[in-house]
Amino acid sequence: MMGIDPKELRERKWPLPPFAIGQEVADRILDDSDVASYDDYGEHVIPKEGLIYAKLPFCQEYPQGCYVDEGELAIIPLEDPQTGKQLPADECGIVSLVKDDQGRIFGLSCGQRSHLFVYDPKSEQTDRSVISLGVLDGKAERHSLVVSSDGRLFFASQSQEGQGHIYRCSYDGSSTQIEELALPVGGEGICALAIDDKRNCLYGLSDKTGIFFVLHPDSAKVELKGPVDEDHLFSPVLVVSPDGCVYGGRKWGQFFKYDAEQDAIIAIDLEAPSIRGRQIYNSIDALELDGTGRFIYGGSSADGILFHFDWKAQKVIALGKPLNQPRIRCLAFGKDGCLYGIAGKECCHLFRYNPDSGELADLGICFVSSPRCWHSYEFDAAVAGDDGTIYLGQNERISYLFSYRPPE
Repeated sequence: MMGIDPKELRERKWPLPPFAIGQEVADRILDDSDVASYDDYGEHVIPKEGLIYAKLPFCQEYPQGCYVDEGELAIIPLEDPQTGKQLPADECGIVSLVKDDQGRIFGLSCGQRSHLFVYDPKSEQTDRSVISLGVLDGKAERHSLVVSSDGRLFFASQSQEGQGHIYRCSYDGSSTQIEELALPVGGEGICALAIDDKRNCLYGLSDKTGIFFVLHPDSAKVELKGPVDEDHLFSPVLVVSPDGCVYGGRKWGQFFKYDAEQDAIIAIDLEAPSIRGRQIYNSIDALELDGTGRFIYGGSSADGILFHFDWKAQKVIALGKPLNQPRIRCLAFGKDGCLYGIAGKECCHLFRYNPDSGELADLGICFVSSPRCWHSYEFDAAVAGDDGTIYLGQNERISYLFSYRPPE
């Protein structure tokens, strides 16, 4: 197809819209009956001849109306202990957070290199209590991090190099030991890990073909159970229910479970909620077991719908959509019994769901003004501290560990 000649394009007469846009009518001569104003972008707007445009009655708080304005937000820098400076850009995006039995928050970053770190809220030097525990070379997109009841850390990587190892880390407060345990699926990374303390085993998913595996950490023995979906369409999340079954997502947001007693992967005729006609775009973004153990809460990726899954009754209930965007990126239950999470694809919002009242509230964009002015738009990890603080892992080129203390 031939292009339009630029000269011809300039000579064309384009129809004018029925409303003023920026400088489109900036050269019009004003008379006493005309009213000039400014739009949201500071452009001088003059109405078309014969029309009058009134200014919108914005509330006084409009400029700050999109930010979290209840509770307390703070940022905790991830510092390199050798230089005392923030971790390098493209190495500090936080993709996994867990809490151990001592209340310490462990995390993993991703990027050109990955950093394993710990933050102790009980430290006297709370502004400098992020400690680097080790560095993993090689570019990684995602990490999975779990902690056992006796304090052992296990983590796995989804590396661009295609090999995903599982590591065990022991940290006694002063020294760190990291050892490689296994390479479960050759040529594939690992996109999800879950731990079952009662059976003393780890469950995982390979990142390309979705092969489900069981790892026994004491012997480093790996058992491959096969793909969870024959089309290799699956969700990078796993959760263990109180009865010892492992739940996850396969194609189109449908559920599966691994029954350890039967040693079988079982497809479940249930799916995460989505807008009708968009099921084929759907997957499960996050899964979180509530404090009672009765419900598994989750979020769908295609339309960002929050839901809970009653694993006993095998029933899924949609709870609402906290934001007009896709994705529910991470979830964590607070000490107040409410579920906190991050929704959104590029401009994320913090939200809260109260299981008692059924209230689903959009709390807004995370922004702090001290110790520096900092906005955050993308998060990929959340965990609740012992004191009720919600820790959020920012995942951008330059990232911080955010802490959110809900109002009492």
